[in-house]
Amino acid sequence: SCLPKTIRCYKNKRVDWSERDIISSSLINDVLSQGQYSMSLTSLDALLGGHGWLLKYRDKLPMTMILLRKMELIK
Repeated sequence: SCLPKTIRCYKNKRVDWSERDIISSSLINDVLSQGQYSMSLTSLDALLGGHGWLLKYRDKLPMTMILLRKMELIK
């Protein structure tokens, strides 16, 4: 009876992309409403926390991308 200790299972919580889209679009709207229009996607991503969401997961953030197109930051 010299068994190893049991390893607890870790459940990875899934990302709620619709919630993240709403939060990121409102944060970007706040930043851009302050008059800082000459920002790149990389600098905006750094303001959001530097996770790379704007660069890697554009297809999962439709509201944010629409906002950036309206502000003419992306084509």
